[in-house]
Order: sequence, then C-alpha cells, then structure tokens
Amino acid sequence: MVAPLEFMLLLSVAVGGGEPDAEATRRLERRVVAISAAEPLVGRGEAIEDELKALRLMPQRRTFQSAGGEGANLLAEVPPAANGTPVRTLMVGAHLDRVEAGTGAVDNAAGCAAVLELLGRFQAKPLKHHRVVGLWFDQEEQGLLGSRAFAEAVGEPDTEGAAATFPDLFVNIDVFAYGDTLWVHHPDETDRAAAEKFVAGTADRGERAEPFPAVVGAVYPPSDHRSFAARRRGAEPGSAAAKMTVLSLSLLPKEQILETVTFLEAMEGGARPARAGLPKVLALIHTANDTPSAVQPADAVAGIDAVEAGLRALDAAAGGDTDAPE
Repeated sequence: MVAPLEFMLLLSVAVGGGEPDAEATRRLERRVVAISAAEPLVGRGEAIEDELKALRLMPQRRTFQSAGGEGANLLAEVPPAANGTPVRTLMVGAHLDRVEAGTGAVDNAAGCAAVLELLGRFQAKPLKHHRVVGLWFDQEEQGLLGSRAFAEAVGEPDTEGAAATFPDLFVNIDVFAYGDTLWVHHPDETDRAAAEKFVAGTADRGERAEPFPAVVGAVYPPSDHRSFAARRRGAEPGSAAAKMTVLSLSLLPKEQILETVTFLEAMEGGARPARAGLPKVLALIHTANDTPSAVQPADAVAGIDAVEAGLRALDAAAGGDTDAPE
C-alpha cells in the first residue's frame, strides 16, 4: 500500500512527571539484551517464550510456510479479570526476526520487549472492555511474511482461540528504542480518529497533564501493520475484518521522525538517495551498529508508560466509559 503524502503533527508542550520506573527500565534492558543475544532464527523466539513463561503466560507457536521457508509466529493471551468477560480484542504485535548485520536490538528486540512489558501490565491490571493478545511475528525482514501468514489465517475454519476472529484493534510496535516522541501511524483515514484519541489518552491526568509528544500521520515505513490493513481492505463490508482499527507505533526523537517522513515522501516521488543521505534511524538499523548499546531503556519505558495510558483510554472509549478522554 502506498502511503498518502501527508501527515499531521501533534506535539505537546513540556511533559511533566517523574523518572521512568527503575525496575521496569532494568527489566526492559535485560529483555533487549536476552533477545538480541539469542541465535537469530530460532533463539529469539525462545527468549521471548522464556519471558512469557516467567510472566505465567502460555506461549503458543504458530508455524507457517512462506516464500522464505518455514517460520514461526508466537502469541500469548492475557487472562481477563476474574469478574470480566471482554467482548472486544486488542492485539499488540512486534516482529521478532532481524537481518544478519548487528543484533537487531533497535529493530526490533526493543519492540518485542515493549510488547512483553505491556502484557505484564495488562495482566496486573486487565483492561475492562478488551481481552489482550500479544503477537511476535517472524520473517518481517523478508517482506512481512509472518504477519501476512497470521492475518490470512485469522478467521479460517481451522483456527482456534485468539486467532479465531479479527481483533477490534491491532497495534504494531516497531523500532521502539530511544527518543522522546511517539510516531503514531494510521494506515487509513478510518484509523485517524483512533490515533488522535490514543494520543490524547497518553495524558494520565496525574503527574503528566499534557499528552506525550507525538507525530501522527499516514506516512510510515513498511511494517507488519500492513498485513492487517490489507486483510481489512479485502474484507466483506460489515465483517469483523472490515471494522478492525489498525495503528503502528515507534519511539524516536522528533527530528528523526520528521526527517524520515521527508525521506519517505522523496522516495515515493522517485528519489533514490545514497546511504550517506539516509535519516539517522535508517542509517542505524540493518547495520552492525544496531546493538543493545543503541537502545535507551529509560526512554523506552517512558514511551511504554504513554502507550499503556493511550490504550487504556481507547479501551474506556470503546466501552463508553464516562471518564474516557475526549
């Protein structure tokens, strides 16, 4: 899908609040190191499975065949509150594979760790209106093959459990490792309202009175959200797939987001800049420099705090809660 050549910037004033939780920062750093250090094909998935077991969440492995050979996606479902039976589903995903160069810490061990952290938080304090499913996709770097295989299998007669129906909301997390600004991508205009409500919800009404700084728009690099957006485009009107909301999130410095947007617009216009002209983040990923030392765990945890708040706001709004942010 070709992204429209426009974007909207929503940038808050200074963000209040204290330092990110030290324990969460150490936890994220440990997870990034463990996933990055693992053998690239199978080991990264096994490292994530170990973390899920430590959370007492049951990992499920979904193998698939693609043009890239056999792959394996992972998923885990967070049990709902004991007194709740959510009728809506939130899926939060990240790709677990990496390219040969470097160790894939920024792209995308940090994103995998962010999903693990969110699952742990929604386990401790379940959402009221959504059940939560975590997803880790294989073969993203080969052309979004793992997420495509998963999205194409959702709702098929032989699928069970979390993959039996499409989510009401799918959120992709990719390159979520450093910086102070959320990049919130809506692949279609139908997703824009949810993106804006998500950003508004990052203001926690406590220590942080203003929304977390964010760039919201339709220009964004290829990532696994495209597999779900593609299924939505081909879905029967009124079906669960057609009604699905899709977002993708990154965490970077504001200037790197804006220069990447400009770069992507230029590429769409036919420009082919040399590697020396790449935006800083694109010059980092897929190189030997993409190691855990490039990740800033405290930044990532501050971003996760904001993502949690935004998703809780979307959950409240979906249920019509009167205290949901406008």
